[in-house]
Amino acid sequence: MSRTERAILLFLLAMCAGASDGWSFLGFGEVFVANMTGSVVLMGISMFRHHSNVFHAGALLSGQFVHPALALLAYALGVAVASYVTGREARQYQKAVWARSVTLVILAETLLAAGAEWAWHADRSGAHVPLMALMAVMALCMGLQSGAMLQLQVPGVVTTYISGTLTLFVRGITRLATREETSDVAPKAEYEERLEVQAITLGVYLLSAVLTGWLFMEAPRWAGMLPVACLATVSIWSLLRGGAYLEAK
Repeated sequence: MSRTERAILLFLLAMCAGASDGWSFLGFGEVFVANMTGSVVLMGISMFRHHSNVFHAGALLSGQFVHPALALLAYALGVAVASYVTGREARQYQKAVWARSVTLVILAETLLAAGAEWAWHADRSGAHVPLMALMAVMALCMGLQSGAMLQLQVPGVVTTYISGTLTLFVRGITRLATREETSDVAPKAEYEERLEVQAITLGVYLLSAVLTGWLFMEAPRWAGMLPVACLATVSIWSLLRGGAYLEAK
């Protein structure tokens, strides 16, 4: 697998994360499954949300606290599982273009997300499906994805939480604009290529949220198909082209 192919897969995973956050926010009660910063904030403000300036202990049992807390726990579990699965290859190789263990994690994420979309479709069709469970499954998926991407060690690109990517992109642009020395980070051509990947990642994250909002208006039963389609594409592509390594320790 080439670096260009890997970049395309990263864009698809970023689209998956943006679509998953849009799906969970609109469909699961204003909860994030990829943006854990948002989940922590939602947990905090839920303490006072309906009681003006008075702390209310009962808020700890409300859905406005429990839902983001559950998302946070499921996400953490996904990161732990992915870290365990990919850890052995991470120790054997310094830099993998796309490791086999990453493919296995993304494949598992695809199956879980497909199950969540199937259950969501059933719920929209009249069945009674606990949406909190679907939210937890998608948060688990995002944790798996985040943990797997850490194994690839792609500098400055994170597919599930966009603040870090935005920060590094703006810093990179600033360094180029001010002609600050970048050779300590990477050769100039590689540095500029990294900025391009970061910019496109930000763009596709936004685009996926827009598309998810449109799906909720036009075809709400299929709101979860965008992340599933992205994951399925990544899984198939990486099964065919993954397992390439650069340098052994």
